[in-house]
This record gives sequence, C-alpha cells and structure tokens, in this order.
Amino acid sequence: MNTEILKYPLGAIDTHLHSRISCDSEMGLQAACRQALKLGLKALVFTEHADFDPSDQGCGFYDDRKYDEELAEARVAMGRSLKIYKGVEVTYQPQRRRQILDFIHQYQFDFTIGSVHMVGSKDISRPELAKKHYGSAEEEQAYGEYFQEVEKLIDSRLFDCLGHLDLCKRYGHLHYGPLVYKKYEKSYKKILKHLIQAGMMLEINTSGLRQQVKETFPPYPAVLEYLKMGGTNLTMGSDAHRVQDIGQDFAKILQDLPQLKKLKRK
Repeated sequence: MNTEILKYPLGAIDTHLHSRISCDSEMGLQAACRQALKLGLKALVFTEHADFDPSDQGCGFYDDRKYDEELAEARVAMGRSLKIYKGVEVTYQPQRRRQILDFIHQYQFDFTIGSVHMVGSKDISRPELAKKHYGSAEEEQAYGEYFQEVEKLIDSRLFDCLGHLDLCKRYGHLHYGPLVYKKYEKSYKKILKHLIQAGMMLEINTSGLRQQVKETFPPYPAVLEYLKMGGTNLTMGSDAHRVQDIGQDFAKILQDLPQLKKLKRK
C-alpha cells in the first residue's frame, strides 16, 4: 500500500470507486475528480475491477495501459488540487491465488481491495445469479459459506483492504429478510480479529445505504466491535459507479459514529 493514503482523515478520501475502466461503470475519471473537488475531498483512490473467473462478466476486461493513460490525464487536469491514486478491486477465489498474486506484482498499485463476489462457483454479486444461490440454500448455510470465503481471503495476505464485508446480505435479504448482526456475531468477530492480526484495512462501504439493505457493509455494530478490539485500520469507500455517488453518506457515518473522528491509525 502507498502509505500516503493513510495520512488522510476519514471522510477526506474515497478509497473505493469505479470508472469506465471497470466493466460495470461508464463514469469518466475526470468527471469523478471534479465531483470530488466539489465535495471538498482531498483524494480519490480508483479501484477498478479485476476478475479472473471465466464466468465473470469482467473477466479479461481490465486494461492497465488504458488505466494508466486516463490516470495521467486526470492528474494533469487536477494539478495539485486533488491527489489521485491507482487502486484495484480483485474478486478473490482461493483456487486463483497464484494468478492474482502474479497480477498484483505485475502492475504498480497504490491500494488493493480484496472482495468476495463468488462463493465457490456461485456469483452472489449479480441479482439474477444470486437468486439461484439463495433460492437453493438455507440462510445459515449460505451466509456461513460466504463468511468462510472471507476468512480465506484474509488468510491469503494478498490485499491491503477487505472490501464490503457481509456483501452476502445485499441480495440475501430478499430471500431471508434482514441479516441480524447478533445472529452472526461470532462470524463477524472472528473475521475482525483476523483482519487486525493480518494488518488489513476494514472498509466501511457506504453503498448499502443507497441499496435496499439500508445499512453499511459491514453494519455499525461490526464497526464498533472492531474499534473495541483495538482496530484502527479503517477506511471509507462509496463503491461509486456514478458521479453522484462519490463520497456519498461519509458525513452521515461520521455523525452517527463520532468515535471515528478521534481515530488515530497506528
């Protein structure tokens, strides 16, 4: 990780967003930067998708040369008014560890996010595919399998940050109702403990507040538990794919969780 990223206080930098370099966004880098300036942000970390499963819509889409060219143009346009970092969000699958490791080493990234979008061969990040997965499994099994994949991701030690912990609830809640934190508290605590031990960042992903789940990934109780455990390696990401979502709800998070304003990263 580029340690410069750690110098920004929470709310001053958005460390998770996708431009047209990602398969699922049409947002221009410079448009994103102009919006960040309007909001008073000091920095952005673009985290474009990198997917390696042939069944994934983003497999083979990542173009590092194009990415570098667009970053260079955006940096010239912004000058010193906004710091721009090159990041990536990788869909982690244990069987593709070597491929992912080689990819990360091949390119120069300031920040890497590891995310679980697939449980085995089942894609839980797209509604039509997630429907099949959740429609054929009991809640405890489906969520239990997801959390196990998250543990494997952390144990891989490949990434700087864990992306949207408990993404499983995004479409799972349509089948099972709201994910009750207390019911899975043991799983959350185990993951948070592993994160701290591994020195990985925990992301407060605000995209859930814009979606039907109406809460962050992970929810506030998990963030408070992380702080209680002594965790300090936190970041906030909007997971924006559109200009209007950049930095969304950062002020709300800081207001709802005033403890974050006093956070000192170690």
